[in-house]
Amino acid sequence: MRQNPFKFLVIGVLVTGCTSFVPLSYHGAGSSATAKIAANEATMHLQHVDHQYQHLVFDLEIANHSAYAVPLLPEQISYYFSATRFPLRQFNAVDSTTSVIRLRRKRFAKSNAEVHDLFQRKERSRATVGAIFSLVSVGLVLYDAAQDRADSQKRHYTEKDVRHAATREAIVQAGFIAADIANQSAQQAQTNSYYLPFEIFTEGNIDSSASKRGKIFLPAQEVLTYLRVIVPFDHKEFVFDFKQKGF
Repeated sequence: MRQNPFKFLVIGVLVTGCTSFVPLSYHGAGSSATAKIAANEATMHLQHVDHQYQHLVFDLEIANHSAYAVPLLPEQISYYFSATRFPLRQFNAVDSTTSVIRLRRKRFAKSNAEVHDLFQRKERSRATVGAIFSLVSVGLVLYDAAQDRADSQKRHYTEKDVRHAATREAIVQAGFIAADIANQSAQQAQTNSYYLPFEIFTEGNIDSSASKRGKIFLPAQEVLTYLRVIVPFDHKEFVFDFKQKGF
């Protein structure tokens, strides 16, 4: 007896959980989701805005109050997670000894080049997946049409034939849905890549009395309840503490 080659077709949908981080001062409606630190050197705003490609995406804005330009690279921004709340630590001068000890637990934001490479790889891989699912859906249609023609030539059309036809139709519809989802994902990845240069926090100087704003990307395959982000600026550290929304 001829086997249905699509009998064991499995269509998987990957669902990525999104974890929202908010400042420790956040207590629900009416609270600001943006953390702010104001100092003589600069004023900074930091907000968690997205979870993309296994990265936490933060919107960072820095206003430079100093009398000179201050350089900053995204990969200089460090962070680390904890299951318990961090000890209270305000904006302060850098302590090199403490920093060296903490480096063992620290992670760093992605550089501009790494983020661009990540987005391009995702765009290519999703385009490939979309093309594969489109070809599979076409193959399913052709197979279903061939089977329908074979059934139409039968002298007797049994209940088993009806069930097989219904199964084929369901598989074809599932194939179309999967191809549509894959192609939408590919289009979204293409859109994300297009807008990235306009949204990312660019490396380089922040001029005196000027501001810079953009997205920074923190790799986060695994996350814990509390998150500390440290932005170095003009020989100081701006320390932002966040918690998972709901805690």
